Amino acid sequence: MVMLLGGEVLIRLARPFSTPDTVRDASVPFVPSIFSRHRLKPTIEGQKAHESFYINEAGFRGPSFSIPKPEGLTRIIIIGGSAVFDKPAEDKYKRDDWPHLAEQFLKKLGYGQVEVINAGIPGHASFDSLGRLYSQIWMYEPDFVLLYNAWNDIKYFRKLTPHAPLISLYGPYDDKRNPFMNYQGLWDRLFSFSQLYVKVRSRYYKWKKLFGKEGIIEAGEFQDTYSPYGPQQYRLNVELFVDACRNIGATPILLTQATLVTTDNSREERERIVYKYPKLSHSALVRAYEETYQIIQSVGKEKGALVLDLASQFNGQTDLFKDHVHTTKKGSEQIASAVARFLGKLLDKQVM
Repeated sequence: MVMLLGGEVLIRLARPFSTPDTVRDASVPFVPSIFSRHRLKPTIEGQKAHESFYINEAGFRGPSFSIPKPEGLTRIIIIGGSAVFDKPAEDKYKRDDWPHLAEQFLKKLGYGQVEVINAGIPGHASFDSLGRLYSQIWMYEPDFVLLYNAWNDIKYFRKLTPHAPLISLYGPYDDKRNPFMNYQGLWDRLFSFSQLYVKVRSRYYKWKKLFGKEGIIEAGEFQDTYSPYGPQQYRLNVELFVDACRNIGATPILLTQATLVTTDNSREERERIVYKYPKLSHSALVRAYEETYQIIQSVGKEKGALVLDLASQFNGQTDLFKDHVHTTKKGSEQIASAVARFLGKLLDKQVM
C-alpha cells in the first residue's frame, strides 16, 4: 500500500494530470453528422475549447466569414481531411495552417479581394467531402472549391466490395469506443481518481494498439493487394464532386495529395508511415496512391476540370512531412505557396 501511495505521489508530481475528460478537451471536437461521418463542433465563447484550434460557427477551422458573400470577393474553399485541416499548425491566432497561408500568399501577390476557407475535417474521405459540399458548403457561394483527398480513401481500398459497400463500412461518429476519451467500465469509474491507474491504463491501451491518432485500428492482416472497387469508388466520388461544384456555380479544382510515401522510402521514412490503418504493404500503398493520381488526372481530362499536381512537386521530400501525409511547417508553407501561385494565375485570367 505504501508503495502504491508513493507511486501515486511521484506520478502526480512528475507527470501532467490526465483523465478522459482532459484528453477530450485537448482533441479536435467532433459531433455526428448525416451527410458525412462527423463535423467539427463550433467553439463557444466561455466554454472549454481546444487551446490551439478555433472552430467557427460553420464548423470550419479559422475565423468567421460573411454570409452572404460580400460583393467583389473571390471565395475559395479547400475541402478534405486532416491534411487540409493541418493539425500540426497549432496556432489559431497566426492562422498558419496551409489553406490560410495560401490566402496570405495571395494577398502578398496583390490579390486583395480574396478569401480562403479551410473546410478540412480530420478523418474525412472524398465521400465525406462530397456530402458536405451539397449539404452545406454550396450555401457559402464559393467561386472555387479545391478537393484534397486520398489517404482516408485508401483506407477502404482493401475492404470495399459489393458485400461490404461504404454504407455498411461507415457510420456516424461515436467517440465512446475511444478508451482514451471515455471510461470503459466499472474499474475505470472506481479507480479514475488514481493517476497511477490512469497512466497504467493508458499504457495498456497503447500496447493493445486498439486506437491511434487516426481512430480505431481495425483487426486484419496486411495485404499486398486491394479490391478494384476501392479505386472505382474513389473515381465516382471525384466525378460527382466535379459535377456538384458546377451545379452550384463553382469552379472545381482537383489536387493530387502529396505524401511521404514513395517506392524508394528509406527505413527511417517507412517508420513514419502508419500502415496499420490501410493495412497495406508498402508496395501496395505506393500503387494505391499512384492509382488516385491517375484517377485525378483522368477525371480532370474527361470533365475538363482543373488539376494541380502537388504530388509530383513534393512527394518523398522528408523535411516536408511529419508522417505519411501530414506536413511540417516547411511543408505547409510550400504547399500553400504552390496553391497560391496556381490560384493567382486563374484570378489573372478572370481579370483579362
